[in-house]
Parts: sequence; structure tokens; C-alpha cells
Amino acid sequence: MTVLSRSVSLTVKTLSQRWCKPVMRGIGRSSQADTMGARNRALGSALRISIFILFITVPAVTQAADYHCEVKKKFDTENVYSQVHIQKYRYSVLVEERGASANLSRCSFAPSVQKITCDRYEANKVVFDEHVKLKKYYQFRSQFNVQIFADLSFIENNGRGGIAFGTCKIMAP
Repeated sequence: MTVLSRSVSLTVKTLSQRWCKPVMRGIGRSSQADTMGARNRALGSALRISIFILFITVPAVTQAADYHCEVKKKFDTENVYSQVHIQKYRYSVLVEERGASANLSRCSFAPSVQKITCDRYEANKVVFDEHVKLKKYYQFRSQFNVQIFADLSFIENNGRGGIAFGTCKIMAP
């Protein structure tokens, strides 16, 4: 979001310089009230431009994203998994978000086939929590959910006593 807000800020600044200064130059030196009115119109124009750009860019960023979330800690009712075990089985969660829907994949290394395999599920519900700034993905039939926080840390709760923690990387905006 920081890169996006910087680019929006630079774009608004460029557009306001390009569109608002000619309005200010054409005013002349008539009176201070006229100058202030023109300046307010120019600022209003820049504000409208920035709001327009914000509405165009933000939905595209929040509507589609792919996250690859690597598990760093994992435990359940019977086990606390060691780092050796976690590295051997390479547990991860993939979240493929498309608008209001999302697909969740739980992945791990399968020794029997000597590769990483994934179980893929369609999320039944996707919620953005405004207060905590996190996204929650629910899959009711398999009884698990994934929560991705603003700092890209995540929690996977498998619904049967198992919890995994880690960090995500954005793969595609």
C-alpha cells in the first residue's frame, strides 16, 4: 500500500501542477479574494482528481491477490512440531483471491510421491476486519480458516485443534 499511496500522491501532484497552475496563472493580479477563490477551486480540482485515482486503483488492489504463506510454527492438541519437521514437510498455505471469492490450498511435502501436494478448497466466506486490518477466509466443510494480517503474518486454524503461524508473500496483485 505504501508504494501505491506514493504513486497516487505523485500522480495527483503532477496532475494538479499540470491542471491547476494554468488556472492560477490566468487570474492576474486583480484582488486577493479572487486569488483565494481560484486557489480553492484549484485545490478542489486536485482533491477530485486524487479521489478519482484512489477509487480507480484501490479496488483493483483489494480485489485480486495471491498469497504464498509459509508455516514457521505449527502445533496441535498432541504435538508441537519441531523446526526440522516443519522444514522437512514444507507446510504452506496458498490463498488465491478473486474479487469476493477465494481458493485456499493447504500444502505439504508428500514423501510417497516426493513432491509438494496441495488440497484445494473454495472459501465459503471472505471477511475484511476494519478494526484489526486483517482478512479472514473461512472454509466451513473442512472446518478451517486462514487469517492474513496487514504485516502479512498469518494464522491457519484447522478447526480440529491444529494451528499454524507464519508469513505470507504477495505473489500477484
